[in-house]
Amino acid sequence: MKTIKSIKIVFVFAILLLSSCKERTQEKESIISADITEEEHNDKNKNQNNTKMIQVIGQFEAKPEYREEVKNALMKVVKGSLNEPGCIGNRLFEDKHNPNMFFGYEQFSDEEAVAFHRNQSYELDLIKIAEYALVTPPKAYVKEKSINGLVYRESKSEANSKELIVIGLFEMEQEQRDKVVAQYEKQVPNVRKELGCISFNAYTVLGQPTQFAVVEEWKTEEIARKFSTIDKLSIETGKVLAESLSLPIPDYLHELKEVFISKKMAPAG
Repeated sequence: MKTIKSIKIVFVFAILLLSSCKERTQEKESIISADITEEEHNDKNKNQNNTKMIQVIGQFEAKPEYREEVKNALMKVVKGSLNEPGCIGNRLFEDKHNPNMFFGYEQFSDEEAVAFHRNQSYELDLIKIAEYALVTPPKAYVKEKSINGLVYRESKSEANSKELIVIGLFEMEQEQRDKVVAQYEKQVPNVRKELGCISFNAYTVLGQPTQFAVVEEWKTEEIARKFSTIDKLSIETGKVLAESLSLPIPDYLHELKEVFISKKMAPAG
């Protein structure tokens, strides 16, 4: 057990109160991270060694009749944050198989940067829209830190259409999650060696002992599929994950299309 100072973290797309303003005791979160290649990772790790950085993945499901309104509001937030000094960058995605589902990934330099963002007009406008336009309240998956750091990628308006980006948001018993984390401690460096992998990250979620997230980016879908079917450790990892979940693995996965990326930005994990 580890005592950590709770903070109010507001996701760039919606204010989500994730903890109280007093100190509390909670289990230390573990995060496993891997990037383009081990050599490139070691060279660029210095770019993202800020222990105060707040990194969040957010999930938003719009009601069908409000899809465009939600998307436009999210775009305004992403573009507006370009001028925020403490916003390192953020990315906006659509689920390829559910056009009403959006995911965002953001990085803030510290709590002060989050507080500044929270008071911007485009953020306040989105909060109002979210009250009536979403199927359920937005969800936030907060990372404590990245053990191996993350690699920045250059700014661009859209991702390469051939890239495969997948987010897995898993729910399982804590005992099973611990077993999965142990397996991914072997799997992460294994995937890192594959040159076709842009980014591969796995982490537990702050304050949620039953959740586990995996985010991966590949140069092409073909490379990813081939690796997952012939690599022995990947096959073993798939079996461990399947045994730990109550639903089939595909039910937890979201294949994404990138809508926008602002500033220099680390991979989506």
